[in-house]
Amino acid sequence: MGLEMIPINDFISPIIVLACLCVGYVIKNIIPNEKVNNWIPLIVCALGIILNIWNSGGVDLLIVVTGAISGLASSGLYEAFKGFIEALTAPKEAKEENAG
Repeated sequence: MGLEMIPINDFISPIIVLACLCVGYVIKNIIPNEKVNNWIPLIVCALGIILNIWNSGGVDLLIVVTGAISGLASSGLYEAFKGFIEALTAPKEAKEENAG
């Protein structure tokens, strides 16, 4: 009996990622306070666990881990998307400033 490597994407639920992404986005934009923003990953982690327990109808380690990873993945997805959008808009803003 050896240790097996399990791909991390086996522990991600896309619907939970999207739900947590929406909640994290709303919190970040409604309450623009750094003290609250620092808690967003913990909030979406807990929300992911709660949503996965509700969706699965029970509690076991796999359900908790899948919910937590899905919630935290939403936080990472938000940061990646934010960086992508900023990279696309930064050259436009620089060109507009130089032209003006």
